[in-house]
Amino acid sequence: MNDHKVFPVVTTNLVDLQLGFWQNLFQQPFKPAFGGIGQSSSLPIGKAQAARSSYRWSTSSTERLQAWANSQALDPAVLLQAVWAVLLFRYSREPVLFGVWDQALQLISPVSLQVPLERSLPDWLPQFQAERQAAVDLAISPEQLEQIDRVAVTPPLESCLIFSESSSISRQTSATSLALLTIQIELGSELTWTAEYDSACCDAATAERLLQQAHVLTEGMLGSPDAALAHLPVLTPGEQKLLAEWNDTAVEYPRDLTVHALFAAQVARTPDQPAIILPNLAGVPDIQLTYQQLNQRANQLAGYLQQIGVVGGSSVALLSERSIEMMVAILAILKAGGCYLPLDPAYPAERL
Repeated sequence: MNDHKVFPVVTTNLVDLQLGFWQNLFQQPFKPAFGGIGQSSSLPIGKAQAARSSYRWSTSSTERLQAWANSQALDPAVLLQAVWAVLLFRYSREPVLFGVWDQALQLISPVSLQVPLERSLPDWLPQFQAERQAAVDLAISPEQLEQIDRVAVTPPLESCLIFSESSSISRQTSATSLALLTIQIELGSELTWTAEYDSACCDAATAERLLQQAHVLTEGMLGSPDAALAHLPVLTPGEQKLLAEWNDTAVEYPRDLTVHALFAAQVARTPDQPAIILPNLAGVPDIQLTYQQLNQRANQLAGYLQQIGVVGGSSVALLSERSIEMMVAILAILKAGGCYLPLDPAYPAERL
């Protein structure tokens, strides 16, 4: 999906413009923006193994959405389209592309744009509305769809939004055939998102996560409308808890000892255990140093550094890629009493 581009079609015929745009979509390679959406070249158009996942908002969340949209003289459906665009862009960091199905007109229109994450929602919404309005001319009907030569075997869209006032709507063949993930948003007293997808190319966990993240993102927008779109939350409470657990790596250690003193204590405890393992190419043994070997090399280099004038407080520039030699040099500089200034070989020459 990330490679979809909108190419201008030079024509005076609106039908040619519409068909040219969608024909181009069917020619594009499919690359998903969301993790968990399959991209096998054998995926059929449509949903042969249809599955559904739903997520219902609370009444209070729905009322906040409607109140904010009303304060901006905005259709809630347009706001939710903007939410979906931001979520897509936060995942892929590429121009987004998804469809919106018009129940009344029985047409599907594309949403294809770049999301400026540095801007706030109120600042960006007028631009989004203008680009959204411009896409109306590209809306296509099921009859027009039948005229398109479908070279690709996968739908050109990863997702398509359907807005309704009732949950009892019939499945739309055109919307279904254009997207792997069709999301019906029921605009009732409690907003309900229902994702329909082919279980062969999208798993339930992915669909449910996306629906929950759309809710989290919307709540963030309403709670902090002036915040940059890049800074709005998307992680669900469960994901935030998991992230906190992953980052909870704090351990107690002697605060009165230096790094090289702690290393020396480890050398005394496990001199023959591997201290560094450098993975090598397939079929070639990994390169490794034991704690004793690493300590000996660092001591030799530390002695040399002291001979050339490194003393307590000296700064020593260290230009090295990640390697065993880099670790030897870091320990040696510390043992000699100095501090190291890391320099990346990839830096421009004027920065070195």
